[in-house]
Amino acid sequence: MNRTTRKIVGLGCCLAVAILILEVIAVSTASAAALPKIIQITVCTTPGGGSDVFARFLVRWLPKFLPGGPQFVIKYMPGAGNTMGRNYVYNAAPNDGSVWVITSTGDQLAGLYGWKAIRYDIKKQRPAIGLSGGTLLYTTPKIVKNWDEVYEKDILVWGYQPAYASQQDAFVLLAQEMLGFKVKKWIFSYGGSGDSRRGFLANEINFSGTTVSSYPAFDKDLEDSGELAMVMQLGDFDDGGKIIRVNPPVGHVPTLYELYKKKHGREPSGPAWNAYKTLIALAGSLDKTVCFPPTIDPQLWNIVAEAGEKMAKDPAAVADAQKRFPGISIVAGKKLQKIYDEQVVGADPESIKWLKQLVINKAGVVDK
Repeated sequence: MNRTTRKIVGLGCCLAVAILILEVIAVSTASAAALPKIIQITVCTTPGGGSDVFARFLVRWLPKFLPGGPQFVIKYMPGAGNTMGRNYVYNAAPNDGSVWVITSTGDQLAGLYGWKAIRYDIKKQRPAIGLSGGTLLYTTPKIVKNWDEVYEKDILVWGYQPAYASQQDAFVLLAQEMLGFKVKKWIFSYGGSGDSRRGFLANEINFSGTTVSSYPAFDKDLEDSGELAMVMQLGDFDDGGKIIRVNPPVGHVPTLYELYKKKHGREPSGPAWNAYKTLIALAGSLDKTVCFPPTIDPQLWNIVAEAGEKMAKDPAAVADAQKRFPGISIVAGKKLQKIYDEQVVGADPESIKWLKQLVINKAGVVDK
């Protein structure tokens, strides 16, 4: 190869490298520019629940940290537990970042149960921004005052959404299994915590559930005014793995673990105990999550995840978050993905199998 040829080849290589660099920059810029001006946040329940609170928080703060400051609209898509909206976003919605979905522990459970109606692979989702939390059960102040009566009398009428995709239903069925209280009637037809709360206030039911993230905005005033009373909470783990109350905002509410020890005078054990710990891991770490299908452009996911990380560190956003859901943390990006991999992808299969059989046997769920 002569000198002239080497120069031509060298120039050609430099040109190729330059073109490659420009292409990489162009792809990155195109991905960032592809973030739509208007983004739909799909909430899979009726208004008035924890997913609704989280969505409104994101609408308020997230545009500040996203390129171009897109506008958000909230679309409520309740039905089939929480799974109708999840199925839609996974299979039918545009995959260009214009449609997001807020998931909950309920539809994570449904995905892990593996019901035939589920059209998403829970273990392949891409979580970007998450909210910790937990579950609460409430009834009337009169029943709470005389809670020991529920072991003898059929006075409780439970109401919530379909049990095959609900952390509240899974929790109350688990609590009944561990404590042995009676339930006169089960109603699994409400559209979420907001809908069942309305049914409770209309005296259609006297026993229901909510989330820790919903409590400050929707339940605290009702409890303070004596219209409802919290019975128990799921709880969370401390750094040493001990079950503790979520405090704030519900440090006054005992955990199922505390009630079990009080009633039976011993530490819990067995499959119900293992299922309880699995449910805490799922609900406590990932109560509400902005999730994308696995086919989402990785660049788009990175943009959203990085915006979530910035939002979680912003003093004003954090202060507002603590007003809306005190004591609850926001996680995003790689930290959230690690939690998701550990608690959802790595959920104990025997505990999930046991919980699934519990909701089939006690709630009459038919897998079809």
